[in-house]
Amino acid sequence: MADQSFLFEPQFDALSAAGLNLIAVFELSRLPSDLNQQIKQQLAQVDRRPDRFTRLVMLGNAGTHFWDGLTRFGMEGPHPLDRYSLQLTHQFIDSISAEDDENLMLYPQTDFNLPLQQLGQMAGWGEPSPIGNSIHPTYGLWFAFRAAFLTSVPLPAYTAEVKPSPCLTCVDKPCQTACPAAAVTQSSSTFKLNECITHRLKPQSSCAQSCIARMACPVGVEHRYPPAAIHYLYGASLTSIAMWQKQAKHED
Repeated sequence: MADQSFLFEPQFDALSAAGLNLIAVFELSRLPSDLNQQIKQQLAQVDRRPDRFTRLVMLGNAGTHFWDGLTRFGMEGPHPLDRYSLQLTHQFIDSISAEDDENLMLYPQTDFNLPLQQLGQMAGWGEPSPIGNSIHPTYGLWFAFRAAFLTSVPLPAYTAEVKPSPCLTCVDKPCQTACPAAAVTQSSSTFKLNECITHRLKPQSSCAQSCIARMACPVGVEHRYPPAAIHYLYGASLTSIAMWQKQAKHED
C-alpha cells in the first residue's frame, strides 16, 4: 500500500499484512446516482441518520496471504471466513476512528443488499467472468469480497485502475472446454447454473471439492488458493447447495 499516499497508510498496511489486501474507498456523494439512491433507500430503513456517513469502504482478499492468517486464526466454529474478516475489519475501524466517528457494517452477515460485483468493477477489482465469478486482472479468479462498511471518517477516496477483463484476450477459453457440465459459455450472463449444480451433486462428482473450470483458468495461477482452502470452500458450498435443494423439494 506504500504507493497510495494515504493519510491512513499505516492502518491500511496493517490490514493488508493480515490478509485483506484489496481496499477501495468510495465517496458516497460521487457514486453513480442510481447506486447512491439504492444505498440510501436501504439505509433509511435501518438508520435514522444516514447522511452522517460519507464513505463506503470495501475490503477483499487476493492470493494466498489471507489463508495463512485464517489458518492461524482457526477454522473451528461456524463461518470462520466471515469471523476472521470481521475481526480484521473491526480492528481496522478502531484504528482509523476518532471518538465521534461512526461506522456501520454492510457486509458480511447483514441483510443489506450491496451490489458487490458492480462495486468491484468500479474499484478496479475485476469484471464478470464466464464462470460467474469476477476475474481480477492480476489475481485472476483467486480473490473475494470479504467486508464492506460505511463510515464518517474522511478517508481519502481510492480505487485501483480499471483494466479490461483478461477474458477478452483469452483465445483458448480453457474454462469452457474444461467444464464437465458444459455450464460455461461465452459470457457471465449465460453461465448455466442449473447444469453446474446438477453435476456437482452427482455421486463422486469431479467438481465436488473444486471447480475444474476455475482451475483451468490461466490468469493468476501463481496466486491460486492453497489446496486446503479450495477443498474447504467447495466442500462448504456443496453442503449449502445440497441443503438448498433438499429444502426446495420439501417446499414443493
